[in-house]
Amino acid sequence: VRAYFEAEMAGDHARVWEMLAPSSKFKRMYSYPFYEELIRENPVRVKSYMIEEVVEIYDNPDQEQMPLVEKIGVVRVHVILSGDGGEDTEQTSTFTFLKETGKWLKG
Repeated sequence: VRAYFEAEMAGDHARVWEMLAPSSKFKRMYSYPFYEELIRENPVRVKSYMIEEVVEIYDNPDQEQMPLVEKIGVVRVHVILSGDGGEDTEQTSTFTFLKETGKWLKG
């Protein structure tokens, strides 16, 4: 979770892309060039974050649909976003992370 959000804060788009799980819906549906285009069109960036709670970690209940996924983690994170509009936006969101081939990645 920390590595993912640190890459987001640094604006390291290649690293963020690497940290998306291959099994994630987003990565299965879109290409890296499409992701880069989304980033260019959206001026919102992660300014800071705080991990509030690891809500749960559990074994993959659907090995047939997600054969690479070993575990699923649910994490609540408070994020401050900045954009070109001036004021920051704060939100607390729940994120899913997947453990694939021994490595935790954003779902």
